[in-house]
Amino acid sequence: MEKHLRVAGEWLNTEMNRRRLLRLCLIAGMLAGLLAHGFMFVNKIPNHDDLYYDMDITGVGVELGRFALYFFWKLFSNLSTPWLNGVLGVMFLSGAAALLADAFGLRRRWQALSLTLIVVVFPENISLFCFMYEAHVFALGVMLAALAAWLAPRGRFGWLWAIIPVVLATGIYQVYLLLSVGLMVIAILREISADGHAWKLTIRCAAAALAGLLLYLLAAKLALRLTGSALNQYQGVDKMGSLDVSAIPQKLAQAYGTVWNYFIGDVPIYFTKLMRLAQGMLALGGAAAAVWIAARAFMRKRALDGLLALGCLAILPLLAAGIYFMGDDIIIHSLVLYPLVLLLLAPALLIPGLLETLPHPVPRRVLAVALAGVCAVYGLWGVVLSNQAYYKLYLAYTRGEHFANRLAARIERTEGYVPGVTVALCGYSYGYIPEGLVYFEPEDTHRFTPMSGMNTELDYVNFLSMPKLLTRMIGLPVEATTTWQPRTEEEAAALAAMPSYPREGSIGMIGDVCVVKFGLLDP
Repeated sequence: MEKHLRVAGEWLNTEMNRRRLLRLCLIAGMLAGLLAHGFMFVNKIPNHDDLYYDMDITGVGVELGRFALYFFWKLFSNLSTPWLNGVLGVMFLSGAAALLADAFGLRRRWQALSLTLIVVVFPENISLFCFMYEAHVFALGVMLAALAAWLAPRGRFGWLWAIIPVVLATGIYQVYLLLSVGLMVIAILREISADGHAWKLTIRCAAAALAGLLLYLLAAKLALRLTGSALNQYQGVDKMGSLDVSAIPQKLAQAYGTVWNYFIGDVPIYFTKLMRLAQGMLALGGAAAAVWIAARAFMRKRALDGLLALGCLAILPLLAAGIYFMGDDIIIHSLVLYPLVLLLLAPALLIPGLLETLPHPVPRRVLAVALAGVCAVYGLWGVVLSNQAYYKLYLAYTRGEHFANRLAARIERTEGYVPGVTVALCGYSYGYIPEGLVYFEPEDTHRFTPMSGMNTELDYVNFLSMPKLLTRMIGLPVEATTTWQPRTEEEAAALAAMPSYPREGSIGMIGDVCVVKFGLLDP
């Protein structure tokens, strides 16, 4: 047993060249990704956006300022193909891990494996892969953010090259700007720990981030003009580029509060106790590493470097909780919390460098084993959590499909129904259970809602998905609409007199339109 442990330890501690590093990250990432997300790849579990957009994401592309998302989506695949998009997504995440490992000089196998596990099984990836029609492009955005952090410290002009991936990553999903900047901040901390030229790197990283943001804003405006589009009002994206100075203090406090609650104070209920412990240790480990870097700089009479390290520690949670950037809201999309991975990556990226500063081999080995063990526990339970979440979503979608089948059967039995008729779906409810829908089980998938962006089959009863679920998935030969309004007082009175679904009389012909009334009349 001792012999096998020694051989395993030697293998894990072996240093690799860049080629072997890339190969290890890709192999480990693909295996971990298939274990964590394979259920989604082989079982089609579309969410409401997946049903609604499917083969045309104009509304979530250029019109949301995500011109690069639209371009790469068209380049790779404009179909919601789980096996292709999923494999591409995991490959890009694995590539991001390889770039970060190389950028931070993590050439030992245990370091690369620990880093890869965090990147690939981070829980917000569940939300990422629920948007399967664009999941691969989101993962590409993560890799581009890592590429920016890889380029910025490389030579005198590396920061200029870093501008390009910053623009593209931001153009895929705006919050990836904060991911790019956060990784650069960790790179600055690493430079301080190595007694390097941290202030020069800080200036270059800041220049790359600011130039990338400005060029992104220009590119977004150009894309809107060339396509004849305009920013829509979704989550305030039409105000992109503006700054409400009066709201900054409140948003700063909320950002720190979000980080504290997510990792320490109010950890999401979908985490197991062991995973909560591992995640808390990683988050605190990153903070402890930054504090030690600052203290070490002060002890070496490098006060400016020490202050810079403390500044990096202060700004990192703000970047991690980048939920207020350009409109998106944590309540709507957990995907905007992806930069929270920064606080889990911090120890994986910083501690291996700090190990080299310890004079005795015993504490180096203890810390290395502790870090690798925590990352392994986190990765293992992340895989279990992912599969549980996807299975719950699968059950929710199955119930949603059964609901649509029941609804379609009742529509076909309605007196006056003929194939091709217009079906008006009125009175949508979203976020609460309306009168009449008492047979749903809203708590069954509730514990995974923060990651998945959907709850139960009730989530499919909304203005985005139900028309597509009826026509595209069920195949009901009708023209489904959610914009129909009564044209006369008689039609308005008839609609008002209808009870809410699923009661008898909630489906009926009003004029030449088959009307289905859900709950309240206001969407």
